[in-house]
Amino acid sequence: PPPSPPPPPPPPRVKIRSILAGMSFLCQGTSSTKIRAAFEIFKRRERNDDDDDDEKKMMMSFEDLSEYFGSFMKVSFAIDPHKHKGFLRSEHKTEELEQEEEEEEAGEEEEEKESMGEPLLTPEEVGYATAQHCFKRSEKSETDLLDFEEFRSWFLSGGLGAQE
Repeated sequence: PPPSPPPPPPPPRVKIRSILAGMSFLCQGTSSTKIRAAFEIFKRRERNDDDDDDEKKMMMSFEDLSEYFGSFMKVSFAIDPHKHKGFLRSEHKTEELEQEEEEEEAGEEEEEKESMGEPLLTPEEVGYATAQHCFKRSEKSETDLLDFEEFRSWFLSGGLGAQE
């Protein structure tokens, strides 16, 4: 008898924190309250070297911040598809996107989402680019951790178009 086919892959898993992050902007409250809630979803705890006691400082990694922004964008674009049209690939370049374009020119094809003939960034790509912007403005590398005050300062100074 022929060999049996391999089992189907497991269904994709949705992280609960991604759902919470994506929905966080729909809640009532000030921008400060919303960003604190978002930070609580993804934070890491690190030892605060300035203190002798066991007080911990809230921190967020680049990967976590990128996931948060990507989740936020998925919900934002689903609610208002016109927002997504503002993220044309040709107008929002990251180092990774430039490398992808070079690979495409070398013959690799990529599945594209199009708006009026121009490819759009995915919510994940917008999230990644937004996290890059936040870390760069905070003078952090992608291997550093961002603390709540740095995140809050970036956000309230216009990150994601925020206003109090």
